Amino acid sequence: MAKLTLAGVTSSQTKLFPETAEIPSVSAGYAFADEPHHFQLALRSDTARFFPVSVQAETELPIAVYRTGFVPVVHPMADAGPVGYAGTEAGIYPDPLYSRPACPTVETAGQIRREKDTKQTVNLAACNTASLWITLNPAGERIPAGDYPVTLRILSLTDGTALAELSYTLHVLPCPLAENTVYYTNWFHCDCLADIYGIEVWSDRFWEILPYWLRAAAGHGMTTLLTPAFTPPLDTPVGEERMDVQLVDITVTDDGYAFDFTRLERFLRLAMDCGIRYFEHAHFFSQWGAAHAPNIYGNTPEGYKRLFGWETDAAGEAYRTFLAAYLEALTAFSDRLGIRDRWVFHISDEPSPEHLDNYRRAKALVEPYIGDCPLADAVYYAEYAADRTVQTPVAEIGVSDAFAHTCGCDRMQPEKAEKIPLWLYYTGGPSKVTNRMIPHTHARTRVLGTILYRYGAVGFLHWGYNYYYDRMSVGLFHPLSDPCAYKQMPGSTYLAYPGTDGKPIPSIREMLMQEAMCDLRALWKAEELLGRETVLALLEEVFGGTVTCRTIPEGETMLTLRKRIFEAIQTK
Repeated sequence: MAKLTLAGVTSSQTKLFPETAEIPSVSAGYAFADEPHHFQLALRSDTARFFPVSVQAETELPIAVYRTGFVPVVHPMADAGPVGYAGTEAGIYPDPLYSRPACPTVETAGQIRREKDTKQTVNLAACNTASLWITLNPAGERIPAGDYPVTLRILSLTDGTALAELSYTLHVLPCPLAENTVYYTNWFHCDCLADIYGIEVWSDRFWEILPYWLRAAAGHGMTTLLTPAFTPPLDTPVGEERMDVQLVDITVTDDGYAFDFTRLERFLRLAMDCGIRYFEHAHFFSQWGAAHAPNIYGNTPEGYKRLFGWETDAAGEAYRTFLAAYLEALTAFSDRLGIRDRWVFHISDEPSPEHLDNYRRAKALVEPYIGDCPLADAVYYAEYAADRTVQTPVAEIGVSDAFAHTCGCDRMQPEKAEKIPLWLYYTGGPSKVTNRMIPHTHARTRVLGTILYRYGAVGFLHWGYNYYYDRMSVGLFHPLSDPCAYKQMPGSTYLAYPGTDGKPIPSIREMLMQEAMCDLRALWKAEELLGRETVLALLEEVFGGTVTCRTIPEGETMLTLRKRIFEAIQTK
């Protein structure tokens, strides 16, 4: 009879490769009253042949269980140095998570034992380690404080014998996380969703699968959604177009323009029903310069055609007139829906010094209509924040120090009274900062929340939740088979994998980003209860110095932080 050579519980901070034969064992974790909590189960047998098992997870808490899948990483992007990488060689890396029941029913069919209600079977062998990802309280429900045991039973499906029984305890605090006011967005690409499934955008099938994706994004912590009122002018070569995904219907009239927001309203209401709180209006001007209008289509006496685009001078009278009419109509529409304060507006993505005159002119056209809503753009240069050229800077994370000082929101500088709201972002590539690519250590991804807290940031932006094109929107790749297709940067452009049923498959990295945002809210809560100085001192103690944008923790540092927060609050 086959036996288990590895049966152990480990934290969410361990990357479990097929070749992993030993793990750092854990027996407990810590969570706030309304916080999802993740850990893992690792299994390996002593037989060269496949050895099917059933895993039964029992607890009084809500629970979700996933079988960990693997993707081929041919280029791990290790040229920035080995720090923060779990692997630096080409190989099979864990990332997609396939849902399975927590306690599947085992039945006998003839001479075969099998799990009745799952397609995600667990087969063991001596040549590789299988693992399950387990999430307690996945929806973030408010649960009473206390200690909650979890029992994991492993049964042989060969002869029905019990192979192992493991336990894990979740310690839950009596208080919830701080209110979730963070702007957290990964840009959602409707054209990629349509292309990857081979369907028409805004078709019945598109509307059928869209809520699965929006619920998944919101369910893993995303609060803010890129909204294609116009087709977003992003990653589009000059003179070319991406798929028309425009939500607003425009008609040219004798008096100017008429706007039909029916489809936009459907999109927004659906997103709110799925848990999204804030909406990023697609950029009003072309990327990298704000010199042109986006590609905007409308109904004319000659038919449906492009009204504005690369041929349009952004500062010209035609686009100025259109934009004024549109923003007035959008304001009235937003007031009717009661979402006027939920918008985030963008001018142009990543303006450089040579673009500043264009950017300022473009901003002057939009600013009178947006009220108190953030006008946010990704930038590298802190001087753009100093003179408020960019109203709400979204700073590249590697230059956080300069922006935090300029904006006066660095929590190490509390005496500065006037603060400019600050977001952070990263893109990918070989850099020595926190990031979320597949080969990175889990701690390197999760530390983002602590960095956001350290710099007083109120938002985080990444440009791809589901971007399945190569550079500048060329080609199309399926990330399950070709995860490095975008510029050989594995996982840089997506957090969710497209499932065959139209539903997204979550990734380990999506779970880690959820943990990062929960860490941010946990630190906010600790500050409410303990004071800022106490929290900063705790961070310095846990991380061995001041947290910076280049902090990449090792081992179980993030777990230690959570335990210390738990203990500090308990003694309050």
